[in-house]
Amino acid sequence: AVLSGGGRTLMPEVRSLSTTSGQLSSAEETGVEFAKTVGITTNGIEALKALRALPAARVNGDMSMMALITKPKTYTGGPVLDGQIVTALPEEIFRRGRATKVPLLIGTTSQDLPALFPPDRANPLSYFGADAERAKAVYDPSGNLPLPALLATVSVDMTMHEPARFVAKQMTARGNSVWLYRFGYIAESLRPKATGAEHASELPYMFDTLDTRYGKEATEKDRATAHAFHLYFANFAKTGDPNGSSLPNWPKFDPARTDLMQFTPGEGPVVRADPWTDRLDLVERVADSEASSQSTSSDLGGTSWQLIKFQGSDDKTLTPDEKNKYTIAFGTDGQLTARIDCNRGVGTWKSSGTNQVEFGPLALTRAMCPPGSLHDQI
Repeated sequence: AVLSGGGRTLMPEVRSLSTTSGQLSSAEETGVEFAKTVGITTNGIEALKALRALPAARVNGDMSMMALITKPKTYTGGPVLDGQIVTALPEEIFRRGRATKVPLLIGTTSQDLPALFPPDRANPLSYFGADAERAKAVYDPSGNLPLPALLATVSVDMTMHEPARFVAKQMTARGNSVWLYRFGYIAESLRPKATGAEHASELPYMFDTLDTRYGKEATEKDRATAHAFHLYFANFAKTGDPNGSSLPNWPKFDPARTDLMQFTPGEGPVVRADPWTDRLDLVERVADSEASSQSTSSDLGGTSWQLIKFQGSDDKTLTPDEKNKYTIAFGTDGQLTARIDCNRGVGTWKSSGTNQVEFGPLALTRAMCPPGSLHDQI
């Protein structure tokens, strides 16, 4: 299950493990800066021991979601492109069909997190380019929506709502069962102050822990929504399908339709057409266009090669005993990782066009591999 999970990019900006990109330092450099803040200035084994000896409270410090954005020198802020575990942004992985083939339950809250780097703050509809007038008719038909509200709405659609639908489409296209939802329920004690369900506000409902969150202010309606939301997730965890005999039927996501499960303030869980479809279609058009324009040299990013055979200028051919012992993994940040039997290496790559790839220097370990290895011949 994925809650408020975006789906096209990672939040915030994504760092490379060892390479600085523009103003964004590498994760390794960020780690060194963090070490300095806790008084560790040495290198090597001693620094590692000192870091591991830090109590959890000291490591946590003032870490928060905001700190990940405001303190980029000491917090990496999220997943790191290391070329092995994280090899590409989610959008690339989904488009290449490389996501794990599992059932998926995914959704957002109605007033979820906005983009960290939103479109033009003075004119957010400029994000839609030639579709700006159409976007105005969809987002602000009366022309009276305050600028902050317009900016927030466009930003949330970019960050959460459309990307969640994008993931649902991609996973469904590859034969996975997907259930898409939007959580819009607001605790009765918060009405009418709250205008929507904020990011993470669904968690007490998913875990059915309203007493911890709201205490005596939790109402029967609140508890009914929590009971249903919790059961859907529990069923999904147990069986891979959220449906159960005591719950309203939740159909699988169908990209040919606009239906999704909505957890509403007044009617509880109900399946109906998404009222924001026109908005998300416009965001999708921009996002797909941007992805297409960036794909020329990134087709290799997030993929890997295995050695089939090696033929030298003397026509001698070398064939590995196991192809998966000789691999190159291409990172989307221009970094690569390599395996040559029992040795490991890192380097760089770039592509200036179709069927063109250029490798930079490769740093490789020099261990002696078992007999029969090709490590000393390549």
